[in-house]
Amino acid sequence: MPPCCLKARAAFSPDVEFDANCDLYGWFSEHQSSSDKLGKTMYFSSPMWPGEAHSLEVQRILFKEKSEYQEVLVFESLTYGKVLVLDGILQLTERDEFAYQEMIAHLPLCSIKSPKNVLVVGGGDGGVLREVARHNSVEVIDICEIDKMVIDVSKKFFPDLAVGFEDPRVHLHVGDAFEFIQHVPKGKYDAIIVDSSDPVEVAEAEDSMKEAEDYLESAMESAMEEFRRFEEEMEAESNKELQGLLSIGESARGLGKSMEKAANFASKYIEAALNSATARNFRHIGTIFTVLSNTWENMKGPAKELVEKPFFEMLARALRPGGVLCNMAESMWLHTHAIQDMISTCRQVFKGSIHYAWASVPTYPSGVIGFLLCSTEGPFVDFKNPVNPIEKLEGTIEHKREPRFYNSQV
Repeated sequence: MPPCCLKARAAFSPDVEFDANCDLYGWFSEHQSSSDKLGKTMYFSSPMWPGEAHSLEVQRILFKEKSEYQEVLVFESLTYGKVLVLDGILQLTERDEFAYQEMIAHLPLCSIKSPKNVLVVGGGDGGVLREVARHNSVEVIDICEIDKMVIDVSKKFFPDLAVGFEDPRVHLHVGDAFEFIQHVPKGKYDAIIVDSSDPVEVAEAEDSMKEAEDYLESAMESAMEEFRRFEEEMEAESNKELQGLLSIGESARGLGKSMEKAANFASKYIEAALNSATARNFRHIGTIFTVLSNTWENMKGPAKELVEKPFFEMLARALRPGGVLCNMAESMWLHTHAIQDMISTCRQVFKGSIHYAWASVPTYPSGVIGFLLCSTEGPFVDFKNPVNPIEKLEGTIEHKREPRFYNSQV
């Protein structure tokens, strides 16, 4: 997840009363009912981007549990049908899911002739499988999804998406995609579709960094407050013992300010949560700052290489010459920096064609979601002009239901 989104999510503090009453992250809105008594309406809001929010009115919560990896939530909305949310981030709604599923599947599959072996990374709701299954040339559809709860929840609450799992060509692998792809034979797949969030290692690094940031900032604030009190006490008493304390305090304060500058990336939206004594604060500040620095370096430096470029390299290795990748690629309106980084990395790995595409999905950030299309070295792939148009594939239009968003002109 891009840093700006992490900051926005960290800064978001749900209304206490809303959280207590319905146990759902979101906004609480009050309005006057027809009986002129104070009525209460629940809204779900996913503030993934600074300064903006798109809210959905909640009719009822259908499911909410924590899996081994994330919180899984399903609720019935007033205008978009059932909604799937993972860790507070909206994944899909019944009303507009087809636009995303169709684009991420057909953009790559229609760009090559007669794809036979396809891998889906993530996609535990089954929607991408449903779309891949439209292609009669496909013989094998492997899917690697880390969270079985997402699959089970989709089968129960989103049968129109989970129907993809019913196709006999589908082979389900529940586990980590990194480990799975490492054991894939070279050149096995004609197409790989990545419909997943950031790898687990990145999410864990981000969480650790955020905890360290919060602790360091609040500890420093509390420590600085203690030193300000020491100064006031010194001025009031004006004795040699307190003069010595001030000297120590000023030295420590200088250190604190330097550390504060070094940690200026810490969130400015979180209020201090700790009221520890000065001694306790400074006993832990050195340790916390070290953890913070190491975690930041691991995530922004080596870990970024270990997660992003090596992952794309593994994907490229698993593709045949002229094979294609389609990777979810954020919103061009909000995450330009993240998209640029992804394209830059892919240009180093994929020696064929590289293109960025997008689709309109109302419930995604800014109403737009992007896709990064890449091909390996080999037969030229023209993503702009499908060689395998969906309209001409036998039985494709009639499979389950006619596509509602994608067509060859898109």
